[in-house]
Amino acid sequence: MKVILDCIHINLASQVKGRIMMKIAVAGDSVGVVLAEILVAHLKTVKGIEVEHLSAHPAGEKEFYAEIADRVSTAILAKKYDRGILC
Repeated sequence: MKVILDCIHINLASQVKGRIMMKIAVAGDSVGVVLAEILVAHLKTVKGIEVEHLSAHPAGEKEFYAEIADRVSTAILAKKYDRGILC
């Protein structure tokens, strides 16, 4: 996890203060949701990052990892987010 966070910090190090420079979608299945929550909490403290937690299905149903990955990748392709992290 530290490697992922270090890479994000390096990418943002030269950016302008106070501006949203990267939108990130984070999601995890039933096993990875705790890690996703930790990542979201940390990334919300980083300037220049807008982060959204997409683990929960809109209808509240449980999903498989592939369905969550599809939702995140579709949002990235639709230009809603710049990057995605799957847990």
